[in-house]
Amino acid sequence: PEDCVEAWQDARARQYLAGRGITQKQAEYFGFFFCRGGRYCNRIILPIFDHHQRYCAFQARTIVDDEPKYQNPSGAQLSHLLYGLSWNFHKRNKLVLVEGIFDCLHIFPYGVASFSKNISDTQIQLLRLSGCTEIVICWDNDAWSVTPEKWENAVVRLSRYFIVREIKLPDGDPTNYSIAELKQMII
Repeated sequence: PEDCVEAWQDARARQYLAGRGITQKQAEYFGFFFCRGGRYCNRIILPIFDHHQRYCAFQARTIVDDEPKYQNPSGAQLSHLLYGLSWNFHKRNKLVLVEGIFDCLHIFPYGVASFSKNISDTQIQLLRLSGCTEIVICWDNDAWSVTPEKWENAVVRLSRYFIVREIKLPDGDPTNYSIAELKQMII
């Protein structure tokens, strides 16, 4: 997108990311940018890579409360991707399935993000190709409390191929919990 700078160079983006627990080193490692103008103004640009570590899309996360949380570029098929799979491909038997990029980064390097409360056939196929044998579903609290049909659908579909464990968070999303609390739930 136009009018972007490295995220850590902008004070507003730096403050937002630090508030989410993201360090400068992480922001640089994951290639975060910040848009100061244009279509994605006031948004953190989060690059997305496929399981071969090829850049293929981005997600734009607002830092302003009164705007829609996410914007995706036209044609981005996020239901065909899993954020974080590139650093887990053929490396882990157990993966933690979360909804969003920040959730995934919070439990780095064990998480993969589905970008929603759904799991697509393509995403299941990618998980199968990754070599993992166990999936821990740790979507946001509202996934099981507000949309239980989506949660159950994912459990049933994933159970065909994997050992599935469910973590029904009592509140919020994975970033509301410390790493120690999450590890205790996941183990």
